Amino acid sequence: MVLDIHAGGNEGAFPLCTSFHPIPDPAQRAEIARVAQLFDTSFINVYSGELGSGLLTDEAEAERKVTLGGEFGFGESVNAKGVLHAYEGTRSVLCHSRMLPGGVVNINSSRAAPPRFVAAKHLSDYIPCPKDGIWEPAAGLGVDVRQGELLGCLHDFSDHSLPLLEIRADRSGALINDASCRRVQDRSDALRDCPRGPNGNWGAS
Repeated sequence: MVLDIHAGGNEGAFPLCTSFHPIPDPAQRAEIARVAQLFDTSFINVYSGELGSGLLTDEAEAERKVTLGGEFGFGESVNAKGVLHAYEGTRSVLCHSRMLPGGVVNINSSRAAPPRFVAAKHLSDYIPCPKDGIWEPAAGLGVDVRQGELLGCLHDFSDHSLPLLEIRADRSGALINDASCRRVQDRSDALRDCPRGPNGNWGAS
């Protein structure tokens, strides 16, 4: 089993979520989905493996290991809820695997629904930054947006005569990834608006 816990990065901002790539093997996919739920985050993000290769998670998944990533904070900060989900989630995984005594705990008792599966399985699910500039977000992380809804505006203050550039959702779904810093660079930062998984439960079936 491989757990790749992320927090504090400056490249992208996420709502609290666990994540894994699309997995062709049904048994491996089902067990990864089960382990992902143990962290009790609001979202479980099935993200594209087309962004690069050779990552820890790529290699572990190819070896048929139960492999899970997670985003528990961003922006060189400490997210108290993120720390809670990362710690208690890891402990629940160890209990689930019988490496520790005890049982799985409910981390977020205030949320009535189970973790929601979302999917951005292809590069076309991402909106790359079209140019350098200053990013002004208009939609909150994890919110549902409709196709055409304003996600944010890109400002180029090097030429004050230029109008702002509006970035709008190209489909309806949940905004699962945004630029974590306000200064963004051409093609290097991306927004991700993900359709809801089938019946809200992609990967578990």
